[in-house]
Amino acid sequence: MTVFGAAMRVFPPADQFVYIAAHGVLDAWTYLKSLADVAAFLRRFTPEELDAALQRAAELGLLGQISGAIHLANDWMGAGVTSARLLPAEETIARRIRARTTAMLLKQNFKPNRSFASPAEWLRLEMDLVPGVRSRAEIARRFVWRPRVWSVVDLPDRLFWVYPVLGLLLLPRSHSNED
Repeated sequence: MTVFGAAMRVFPPADQFVYIAAHGVLDAWTYLKSLADVAAFLRRFTPEELDAALQRAAELGLLGQISGAIHLANDWMGAGVTSARLLPAEETIARRIRARTTAMLLKQNFKPNRSFASPAEWLRLEMDLVPGVRSRAEIARRFVWRPRVWSVVDLPDRLFWVYPVLGLLLLPRSHSNED
């Protein structure tokens, strides 16, 4: 794609959709505008394009999350999308996404406020979205190797191995509107 005479690389539409939907799910749709973007894609997609996007989501192991996003877009944005590849709304991950989103947005009166959820709630959401040992190990790794440890404590390179220990001692950062 060329923009203002400069070449620009962009994702194909199916990958754009999967990225936007997966990112919104991880944020628990704190910003409802992301769900509007998902609904816009769904309205624009042909059945073949939707099928390709759902197939891509399945390849990436994100079909439950993307199905949950589509069910939310159907419920809240009137998207009215159906597909044989779409997981049912009662599927575990899709159900949890819908319940979590509904609870957060209604409690916040649809005002974006990431401070509403505690770090423990965000951790539980991440664990629900990608169940399994591998995802738990990845979440633990991110918690221990938090880059903010490096900005709080400046150690020489030879003591780099100490950062994981220090990461366990720092409290999780709470989300705020200033982020």
